Amino acid sequence: MKGSVSCMNKKYIIPFFCLGLFITGCNFTPPLELPPVDTPMSYSDLNGGSKLEVGVTPSNKPIHEYWWEDFNDETLNLLIEESLRNNTDYALAVSKVMQMRMALNMTNAEIYPNIQGDLSANKVINGTSMNPSYSLSATLSYEIDLWGRVKESSRAAVATLLATAASQESVRLSLIAGVADSYFALLNLEEQKKILESTVKTYEETYQYRLKQYNAGGLEEITLEQSKVQLESAKADLFSTLRRRSEAMSALSLLLGRAPRGIFAAEFLFGELLPKAPTVPLGLPSTLIQNRPDIKMAEENLRSANHSIGVAQASYFPVLSLSALAGLSSNQLGTLFDNSLMSVGANMAGTVFDFGRTEYKVKSAEALKEQALITYRATIAKAFSEVRDALVARENSQKRLQAIEAQARSQERVYEIAKHRFEAGYTSHLELLDAERNWLSVQLTLSSAKADVLSSSLSLYKALGGGFSARDLERETLYERP
Repeated sequence: MKGSVSCMNKKYIIPFFCLGLFITGCNFTPPLELPPVDTPMSYSDLNGGSKLEVGVTPSNKPIHEYWWEDFNDETLNLLIEESLRNNTDYALAVSKVMQMRMALNMTNAEIYPNIQGDLSANKVINGTSMNPSYSLSATLSYEIDLWGRVKESSRAAVATLLATAASQESVRLSLIAGVADSYFALLNLEEQKKILESTVKTYEETYQYRLKQYNAGGLEEITLEQSKVQLESAKADLFSTLRRRSEAMSALSLLLGRAPRGIFAAEFLFGELLPKAPTVPLGLPSTLIQNRPDIKMAEENLRSANHSIGVAQASYFPVLSLSALAGLSSNQLGTLFDNSLMSVGANMAGTVFDFGRTEYKVKSAEALKEQALITYRATIAKAFSEVRDALVARENSQKRLQAIEAQARSQERVYEIAKHRFEAGYTSHLELLDAERNWLSVQLTLSSAKADVLSSSLSLYKALGGGFSARDLERETLYERP
């Protein structure tokens, strides 16, 4: 029948469709109130209120995005750039964000109708005659979001996308801090290698001199063997340091995402050894919640779980669907457009009795929200704990370095005095050996103490969020949050 409409008249369908659009947006998602956080007034409230004065400075400005440039080491900057390009863990995190973005797009696509087309041509052979038939049709189906299921699913997907993006930033921050920490550890081992190589050379020359004295009858055998023991001990320390240096190179190569050939080559061009640790800017503790990617991830996971409750609650209610069919049909291709038909209908379907499936789904969603809330609280507590530990470590590592520097100056003087006293015959060889061992030990300890200060600065930058901003993340990820 040309231009026919089945199921109901169009004048009833259009108002019904508009009514569905008008009431769309109802939802059963419970209101979400983030728990209050009792933050300290300032970061100086540590160790009985003692003020932090070493390695940090109060600042109203956040840590800038490229905070590692504060170390003024061009080699470090190049290594971090290489890691962000090639590291597999970071590439995987970026890929997960893209996956969640596509998942959000698929969820949002449910807002729009689904239109399918069909074109067919058939020939039925009946004895000696053929009866052709041709048809062209389009089907439209649309679910009216009466109870907010689609809308809340979209909001949950948005929150999941933001949580995944925050997770990517956490991976990025950990990668940058890991590369810098590995680099500084490698610089420390490089400096210790040079100290030990120089020491072994000096001990070797001393041993050869003692050997000549012994062969000439001017030295006791015990003194010669003591020099030999000292030389072999320094060699053993050197070989141990070379092993740890090789392991540090392999670890850094992995963080940089290098191929196996690059890992085996493990070539690094070192800049100036062990740069000076920068002063870290400190904002107010209340800003930490917005400056940590792990807190942002926990918050968005909580939001997603909350919206999922609304999605589950909507399952209690029936689904209203509209459908329309428009088509052309004819026994002759030339007259296909002369015969048309149209059908418009509405359908409402819902569960009468599901033996508690929907109730269990809702309770499961509520339990997931409770877990997300617990995780959110724990993440905030962990963040402030890490900041506290990093602040204490930064101050104490700097004070320790200053003490070791003073110790090194004194120990060097002790070594010089012991050497002159032994050469003048005023003291035993054991006193000289003891002074040499202590001098070597304090040089190695001094190098490690410098690396510890750099590592504590890295930990503080990381604990403070490394320049992360929750608002910037939303703007860059969504452009506008629904």
